[in-house]
Amino acid sequence: MLFSCLAEHLRLQKKLAGERFQGRISGPQEEIIWACSQCHHMLHSETHCEVCRATIVADDVGLNS
Repeated sequence: MLFSCLAEHLRLQKKLAGERFQGRISGPQEEIIWACSQCHHMLHSETHCEVCRATIVADDVGLNS
C-alpha cells in the first residue's frame, strides 16, 4: 500500500510538471457521509448521534416498498 501511494504521488508530480508518466492517477470517488440534522456532526452510529444524543429515525422517502 505504501508503494502504491508513493507511485501515485510521483505520477501526480510528473503530471504537474508536464512530464509523461505510465499508469493511471486515481480519480475522485463518491462517498456518502451522514450528518445529524440537530447538531450537523458526522454520524458514526446507526441509532443515535454521539454528540447531541439525538435518536436517528429512518427516512423512507423515495424507497420502493
